[in-house]
Amino acid sequence: MHDTVLPSLFRGKANCNHSSQRINTLIKKISDDDKMKHQLKLNNEEATNSTYVIEGMLQHYGVKTRFIDVVDNHWVALWMGLYKNKSYRQILDYNHYIKRSIPLVDFANGGKSCTDEELYQYILLVAVPKKWKQSIEGLYIADDIVKIDLRKTLPSIFLRPHAQHGFVIRKKPKDSNFVSNFDFANNVIGILKMRIDYVDEWIGTGNLLSQDNLFPAPAYDQGYDILLSRTDLFAEKDFEIA
Repeated sequence: MHDTVLPSLFRGKANCNHSSQRINTLIKKISDDDKMKHQLKLNNEEATNSTYVIEGMLQHYGVKTRFIDVVDNHWVALWMGLYKNKSYRQILDYNHYIKRSIPLVDFANGGKSCTDEELYQYILLVAVPKKWKQSIEGLYIADDIVKIDLRKTLPSIFLRPHAQHGFVIRKKPKDSNFVSNFDFANNVIGILKMRIDYVDEWIGTGNLLSQDNLFPAPAYDQGYDILLSRTDLFAEKDFEIA
């Protein structure tokens, strides 16, 4: 397992400032773009809330942010643990999910020669506040944590959050200079450990739990298509829409 549960933006880094400044610049570019603001149905009177929604959307569509992805559907969590992401760089980054499996020779002896990493997958149970100081259309804000239900905060043309039952959460520390203040490790209240061959059996072969359904193509996910078309906003390699 891991010592930390850090957002992707800060992994392998000791200081937050440079990375935070860069993601804040991208968020401001989007919030200042009238067309994107209209497509995202952003509320001009709630500027701070809009920045959370923008960053949450970016996280769910492949950009490294201060949020981490969580779900409220255990079947989606099982699928994400059974499949591993492979990224291919051509002109842009292309991502594909490949099912993990136990090699036949190892399967014959009960997986005894496999490492735990090869044989098992894990689901982390992460605690967030029960009561929120502010709750507006899927955006939940407490003193130190922000939770976003992207199915509610984004227009329905953004299909991926619905297909994946997607939430994003992030810490809201008083001192945002240190990476450790964004760590969710202390919020992990349970860990489920399962053999991947059993999980494969449970998931089965239905279309609902397939890559095509969990990651709808731009032809179906109009919001995804909009993001891919805005190469002017996502010009930097680190902040490309995959």
